[in-house]
Amino acid sequence: MESLVGILHRLTHEDDGTVKRGAILVMHMSATAARTAEALDMLLTANDLLPEGDPGKFKVGLLGDYLVDGYSQTMKQAERVK
Repeated sequence: MESLVGILHRLTHEDDGTVKRGAILVMHMSATAARTAEALDMLLTANDLLPEGDPGKFKVGLLGDYLVDGYSQTMKQAERVK
């Protein structure tokens, strides 16, 4: 389990422990993802324990928080930026 958490940490953080600028970690939950929930809980718990302003603390959000109203995957790129 620690190795999965380590992989997630390396995807989101630089070698010096700071959050990678623009890093996005998208995870899908399913019945076959036996360890995903536990690894995600460990990563989020460690993040919550960091003090505000720590360069290693990342912001957690839902994908829907970042999509514009009316977004659809069928839209062409040019339509999305309007």
